[in-house]
Amino acid sequence: MDVPHDTEHRGQNPNPTATDTAKTVERIPTSLGFDLLVDPGDYLGLLLLRDAIFEVPETDVVTRIVRPGNVCIDAGCHLGYYSCLLGKLIGHGGRLYSFDANQASCEATRHSLALNGLCNAEVVNAALGDREGTALFHISTSDQTGLSSLGEIPIFREVTSVPMMRLDDFLEQRRIERVHFLKLDVEGAEEIVLRGLGDYLSHGMVDFILIECYDERLQVLKTSTEQIAGILKQVGYQAWEYGTVMPSGWSWTENVRSRGDCNYLFLSPAVRESPPAVSVAPAIKLLEKQREAAREECGRLGGELGRVHKQLDAAREELGRVHEQMECLHNDQGFLRRSLQDTEQKLTQIARENARLVSTLQTVESSGGWRMLNSWRTLRDRLAPERSRLRKLYDSLIRPWRGNQKGRY
Repeated sequence: MDVPHDTEHRGQNPNPTATDTAKTVERIPTSLGFDLLVDPGDYLGLLLLRDAIFEVPETDVVTRIVRPGNVCIDAGCHLGYYSCLLGKLIGHGGRLYSFDANQASCEATRHSLALNGLCNAEVVNAALGDREGTALFHISTSDQTGLSSLGEIPIFREVTSVPMMRLDDFLEQRRIERVHFLKLDVEGAEEIVLRGLGDYLSHGMVDFILIECYDERLQVLKTSTEQIAGILKQVGYQAWEYGTVMPSGWSWTENVRSRGDCNYLFLSPAVRESPPAVSVAPAIKLLEKQREAAREECGRLGGELGRVHKQLDAAREELGRVHEQMECLHNDQGFLRRSLQDTEQKLTQIARENARLVSTLQTVESSGGWRMLNSWRTLRDRLAPERSRLRKLYDSLIRPWRGNQKGRY
């Protein structure tokens, strides 16, 4: 069979250019030692920006059960989170096969694998199912690309035809005898992927299967959590769930049910070990809560600091106005001082002139001519009183002698 797949992820540029990825792609570091190139506007990108980790209990259990040299499958690789995690865990001696029907998701996964120097992975752009051929694939909106599905989802922006293959055919072609770990999250197509495993499933040749069981997603392809669990239980797989019987670990359960966006871990009958009874997920979540509380406190303090800065700015502005007023008062004070000095100088000059005039007046009054003139005026007023005819005659006679002078003799 000619299996449609992309070339192996070897020797590719670990620093893709802007033409290789979307313009909005950013490098987001995780707390697990690898970085992802994702769109920060995507839902998963927002979670990674906030928490630097995704699906803490599932991530924790994967790190406990996957070892160097294992063969692993990431069915529904999306942006490459689990692919990079598995790639680091299995090392150069292991093999990872990542599948996604969305070509953009495959490209994002390849770029992130290259960014972290992981050359042990093969990324395949194809839908996994129970037959060979092609299928219609509904691509979700740009902020929820992880909801793209073979089923007709409520909101999608594009429908495209993609190749479909069976996993057993693919694994046989690669001469893979056993798969240690399979992460299965294909938005409703989980049942047909399991049926496409053929003997690998019926003979328990997949040790661990981490599978999303959410009826809201499964119903788009007319299946359910009950049907998924029935297929796996029929071939001897046991189900383990997180946080029910043991709030901080995984426990065996007979009752597999849809309880929100939940993942179950199924163990092959050939596996003798059990998932860890204790998980670090609660501790990580506690740290996340503390970090979120610290972030909120920092935000609050930042707000307080902002208000203090505004008050300081207002105080600086007020101080600036006071300085301007003081400068104006200083200038006015200088002007008044100079005016006062000028006034004092003028008063001194006036005083001097007054003293001179008084001296002159005293000199005039003490002169003989002044005394004789005063005697003549006294006689004149007696002989020719003011407004009398004789006075008028006197004034008319004396006027030519006065000329333009205003005084009277």
